[in-house]
Amino acid sequence: MRRIAEVKLGPFGLTAHLDLDAGAYGWSHEIRAELVGIARANARLRFGRDYDRIVLVGDTPEDVGAALSSGAGVVGVATGRYTVAELQSAGAHVALADLSDTGRVEEAIKAAAR
Repeated sequence: MRRIAEVKLGPFGLTAHLDLDAGAYGWSHEIRAELVGIARANARLRFGRDYDRIVLVGDTPEDVGAALSSGAGVVGVATGRYTVAELQSAGAHVALADLSDTGRVEEAIKAAAR
């Protein structure tokens, strides 16, 4: 849900760098992989261009699977129930313990971009 994204990203100052209105959240579709396409469409409508390189930042193996099945890059973040090792095992291109190092987050997103 959008509010959860705001709560998780806000303390690190990351929401200032994101347009959360261009995203997609759980209420948009019950299948997570479908949310990637919805987010692409939302961004296209909002900014008037296509986005071929997408990176999903998520904290569950389901988020990792959604990114992989939709062709997106994925950064796993162990801020929830799952460890860095579990997110790596699920296939995350990069896995971080948390979002506290903004520079490292930016590097991870660039590394995961396809």
